[in-house]
Amino acid sequence: MIIELKPDDRQVIKPLYENYPFLRGMVASILAGTFGSAFTDNNLAPQVAHLADPIFSMFAGDPTHVVAHDMVAKVPKGNRVILPNDAWKATLENAWGGKPEIQERCAFLSNAWDRAYLKNLTQQAPEGFYLKAITSADAGKFGAFYEKYNGYDPVSETDTFEEFIAFGTEYQGQFACVAFGIPGNGMLEIDILTHRDFRRKGLATVTGAALILDCISRDIYPNWDAANQMSTDLALKLGYTEPLRYESYFH
Repeated sequence: MIIELKPDDRQVIKPLYENYPFLRGMVASILAGTFGSAFTDNNLAPQVAHLADPIFSMFAGDPTHVVAHDMVAKVPKGNRVILPNDAWKATLENAWGGKPEIQERCAFLSNAWDRAYLKNLTQQAPEGFYLKAITSADAGKFGAFYEKYNGYDPVSETDTFEEFIAFGTEYQGQFACVAFGIPGNGMLEIDILTHRDFRRKGLATVTGAALILDCISRDIYPNWDAANQMSTDLALKLGYTEPLRYESYFH
């Protein structure tokens, strides 16, 4: 039996995600109940768990548990599945009836941030582009921008935009790049999106540096988990260290 946990009840599965190596900020925020969904086999003594948002599914616990098979089988096609170890891969292949598609990702286990260096990066927007903190007044414009290029509106996943920490670089009054995260349990997962017409201008560097600095000032850890080599290179440029390559899976 699969049980969906209410936001206030998710701490019961937190031990299953102790030292989870991948998408650490997202795991922390979903466990905190700020967004996403959480499922388990037992809300008193859980053995297996599944955290999800519209793009990712993150599993933990005992991969041989019968509910683990059922949870993996119900993952929507196209959803990226994150597994903590190889034992889970056998469960996934069994539940899906074959080998999944693989996308390589890169997590970062530590950092060596230089605040002065990051501050300098925030001041390097090209002429005509303006860095700003995104507030609730920009929520609609931000949500529409993200949905157009990533398929869903992250604002709709939360109760209020005040739960976000977000920065954007604007051009002629419209977002050219946004960097944001939803904090929980002292962490957030950095998500950066650049308009296709404005890529390779350094906007992700400028905007990402601003978000990292703001998180540091709030004593929130901004986790970075890269989906491609460009994102990996940017993380290293911004001061993340100890890259750990791993595989994610999808139908």
